[in-house]
Amino acid sequence: MLQFREINPEELNLIKDQLKSALHFEEFDTVINPFKIIIAEGEWKEVLLISEEMHKTFLEFKEFRKPYFMGNHLGDIKKNNFKISLEGITLISDYVKEKTVLSISGEKKVLYGRDLSKDNLASIPARIQENDKSILINKNEEVLALGKYLLSREQIEKSKGNQVVLKNIMDKGWYLRKGK
Repeated sequence: MLQFREINPEELNLIKDQLKSALHFEEFDTVINPFKIIIAEGEWKEVLLISEEMHKTFLEFKEFRKPYFMGNHLGDIKKNNFKISLEGITLISDYVKEKTVLSISGEKKVLYGRDLSKDNLASIPARIQENDKSILINKNEEVLALGKYLLSREQIEKSKGNQVVLKNIMDKGWYLRKGK
């Protein structure tokens, strides 16, 4: 059974540091400000965002009534690593300056869970290095996925058109593929 509790300072710093390192995301406090952060602890820790009103209700009832679930799922903490969720990526996307824009072919491939080549990318962030993560969007700025670059920007420019340069970590097509 999940145990719900307030986030502690170490967990909060872990999330902030890893989002800043992985996605150059520096606006955590701005994005999270309207929410309270709750941890649902079981086999791993689920990081949940809830409204101020829901937080008040949680505080009133937490001693005698255990919730099954609440809030928006920001991500999970496992073995001292924070893994952002698809909902979390969408939440922070407007505050991440450099994102990868996909071509139409890239959009289709990523939603089928496939990795991407240079030909599938319409725009690459200027500072991309090997192993950097990037939010993947379409030309309408809709968040589609999170990817990890396998090559630096310079290596990508020299790569062949069909060489895989970006690994698909998670994508919104997952919901459809798993719902068979």
